[in-house]
Amino acid sequence: MGHAWLLALAVTAVAREPAGLEHRLWLWGKVQPTQVEQARRVGVDALVVPVGEAELRGRQVTFKVQPPEDAGSLQGLPLWAAVWVSGGEVKGQAAESFWNQLGPAVRGLGLPFKGLVLATRALPSGLLPFARELSRLAHMPVEVGAPVSDLVRQVRQESAEGVSLVAFAFGNLSALGFSQLTPQDAFDLLGALDELGPLYRGAVVVGSRVDPAFADGQNPWALVQGMEYQPSAEGDVLVARAGTSLPVGTKVTVQAFDAARLQRDLGLLLRPVRQRLLGWDSVGELPPAPALGLTWEAFLAFFSGEGPAPRPLARTQWISPTTVKLTLENPTPFASAFASTGNFLDLSFSGTEVKDVTLLAASGADFGKLEPGFVRAPRGAASVVRLYLKVIPPQTPIDVATVSFLSQPKGVQLMCTLRLGDGRQVTGPVTIVPLK
Repeated sequence: MGHAWLLALAVTAVAREPAGLEHRLWLWGKVQPTQVEQARRVGVDALVVPVGEAELRGRQVTFKVQPPEDAGSLQGLPLWAAVWVSGGEVKGQAAESFWNQLGPAVRGLGLPFKGLVLATRALPSGLLPFARELSRLAHMPVEVGAPVSDLVRQVRQESAEGVSLVAFAFGNLSALGFSQLTPQDAFDLLGALDELGPLYRGAVVVGSRVDPAFADGQNPWALVQGMEYQPSAEGDVLVARAGTSLPVGTKVTVQAFDAARLQRDLGLLLRPVRQRLLGWDSVGELPPAPALGLTWEAFLAFFSGEGPAPRPLARTQWISPTTVKLTLENPTPFASAFASTGNFLDLSFSGTEVKDVTLLAASGADFGKLEPGFVRAPRGAASVVRLYLKVIPPQTPIDVATVSFLSQPKGVQLMCTLRLGDGRQVTGPVTIVPLK
């Protein structure tokens, strides 16, 4: 465990893109009036806007137009139009029918699109020559976005000349229906693609998935404090207990992405020398706070050089000279990961013994000493109370616990340890703000 919220600084190394590499942001749903300008200010170079879905089978094309809700808010950055593609083997002759349906839809938006991106969760054979023919008909660049493993396999079989690629390799791939890769596998596959020679971008899926979604208007971070946490292979499972607004036993599965994972994945993508890399795409819905996973506010803060770890502070309310209530606050837009025992607050004290601990948001407590690591001890011999938390939320105060002592302690100190989404644990002192 390293000290220090000092790990927050390494973000600067990857939050500023290397010279010449382009950062594109995929915008989903309704675009807020200031969103494009905010993205530009933090270094986003271009936008990718989904405009529809298409099923391609041989020469057959079925197209469904899904234009952005407020196209007028998209001015200010270069634009690419994206179409999600599914189906089987594709014939190049289908490109004319495809463009006859897509062209009027794109032109009808009245936006100066720079190019097209054909995105698919499973790369069908023939899509690369199809994209080449589509580029000729549309008189604009056409890129193919697909799982990096599919691209490596396909480029080994047929030429990608005249087509740039978007390799979905990093981030929360499963949230968009892609097969999840380990960071090392993604790193190796991207290296293999680079060696094959096509021009490409790396895609990082920054979105999260919550199933079922919480109702609009509720603060999900407040809701999860009353839920039981259960790790699983599919994600973090939260089970409603009595006292929450959800029916008892309701299970919510969370596949959350955070700034720590974004920092790690960008490091793997950008730090090696990749001769054919054009840049990277941030892909996935970024909801406004409060929301589980990476929010729009956290995205902006990260690419402004902040994060990726929370920096909690504590408010102490002395209910009596011997009883203190602990409330934890995290003013940053960054959350910890969910964990059974990886997030905890250590309350150190001297000159007395613990009488009782009443858990509030805390999921458990241990008594011990710091020697220098934490060693469990009987309550009467303890000088530290360790309070476990399932998560440290952003900008949502949580009442952790009430601790009673036999007599007034000579002093108290707080240290907090957090589990981040990339698996790291960080530890640092917590500033105490007394409540009168």
